Amino acid sequence: MERHLTSSDKCITCVFGELAGERVVQKGVYVKMARGEMVRYMASVNAQEPEDLCAFSWSGYAFDEARSSATKYVFLRENPK
Repeated sequence: MERHLTSSDKCITCVFGELAGERVVQKGVYVKMARGEMVRYMASVNAQEPEDLCAFSWSGYAFDEARSSATKYVFLRENPK
């Protein structure tokens, strides 16, 4: 995917996970559903900038600024069932 980016493009990786101790663990089925909801969210708010993604909240997932960086946005799910 990155080979298709121009020098002015910015690639952001979104991580959807849960805390297991201090580690962020991703659970496949939930990650896939969260990615789909993220796409719906981006369309509904007409997201134009990467920062627009930080307000995404779905099924307990919320942006974790402390674990995120400029190129990786981490969304943690609290109280997973």
